[in-house]
Amino acid sequence: MTRNRSYVNGVLTVIALLLGVLALDRLAGGLGPASAQAQTGRNEPNSGGMVSAADQRKVIIREIKDLRGQIEAMQATLSRGLDVRVTDMPEIKLPKEDR
Repeated sequence: MTRNRSYVNGVLTVIALLLGVLALDRLAGGLGPASAQAQTGRNEPNSGGMVSAADQRKVIIREIKDLRGQIEAMQATLSRGLDVRVTDMPEIKLPKEDR
């Protein structure tokens, strides 16, 4: 029992020391990121980091139109019907019934 208690006390001491180091480091301003900065894309005309809401909407509308076209093409393919032929059928194994 004493060995177990000594082990727990040692582990708790180590945890307390590590928390103290983290707290001191946080107070000193280390380890964490100094400031968050947005990354701008290479092909964006606006280099100030601000994004135009109108430009975002135009991009989203264009992507939705592309998706709509792809969905319509899939629907047309499915409405014509698919010809499926099984060339290699694995053996069907039914589970044994317990009686």
